[in-house]
Amino acid sequence: MATLALLAIAAPGTVTDLTAVAATDSTVTLRWTEVPSNDSVQGTWYDVRWGPAVGFSWAPRRSPLDTLRGTSRTGGAKFFTTVRGLTPATSYTFQIASCVGVFGTASCALGNSAPMTTAATPPQPPPPPPPVTVRTVRINDVLSYSATLFVGGQNRLSAFVRDSSGTLLTVPVTWRSRTPAIATVDTIGTVTGIAPGLDTVTATAGSITSAPALFQVNPVPTPAPVAWSIAKSWITGMALLAQPPCVISLVVGTTTTCPDYPVSNDSTGAVILHVSIAVTVKP
Repeated sequence: MATLALLAIAAPGTVTDLTAVAATDSTVTLRWTEVPSNDSVQGTWYDVRWGPAVGFSWAPRRSPLDTLRGTSRTGGAKFFTTVRGLTPATSYTFQIASCVGVFGTASCALGNSAPMTTAATPPQPPPPPPPVTVRTVRINDVLSYSATLFVGGQNRLSAFVRDSSGTLLTVPVTWRSRTPAIATVDTIGTVTGIAPGLDTVTATAGSITSAPALFQVNPVPTPAPVAWSIAKSWITGMALLAQPPCVISLVVGTTTTCPDYPVSNDSTGAVILHVSIAVTVKP
């Protein structure tokens, strides 16, 4: 006759430090210290019970494969698990059952309980603003713009962007020069003359581009030479001051030659040289 031997299952240790460490609007994360299984072969496995803070009850797992198995028979390691599918802004109580044996016929010990309230569901962000539709882009708010620049000169342009209702829009604008070798334009619409020639500049907002602004770039003009002159009174006065005086005729085509004049040393009065004055009048 066969004899059936019944083996007693030793009870595992009891979880005493269950703590709810984090929560969202639908989850709670639990932490506890693994306990010894008190079994020579099997490690401890864990089930979680939870429910409303008052009157909570078992929330069984679907199958033995859903149990949380410890990492050793001796315990001591920290264990974490996250309970999901909870209701926002709700107070819950959690409890761990530490078990040894076959699922459904195991020896279990209920540990301490831990409270936690899930977070409220965050408000939904406001809907994004409707997309901005650019209808027109005008340079300096005119249909057609043209200007003249000298090489090195600058002209600051403005882009006026409107929607279908004519409302001015504040949107990014891209400036572009057709021939940067003749004129450049920076990101804020300042046009600079580079070399003589004809160039166009456009402004683009969204998918709309302005009519081209026309720029004629001219070379920097050469300054006119400075004309020097002698006052008529100075010429006649200088000759009259000479000794003896000399009268100069200012008739075009005539030449007046005044006699030699001795030039003396300023300090001694001695004559050091002689000069003559000849004035020729030209048209």
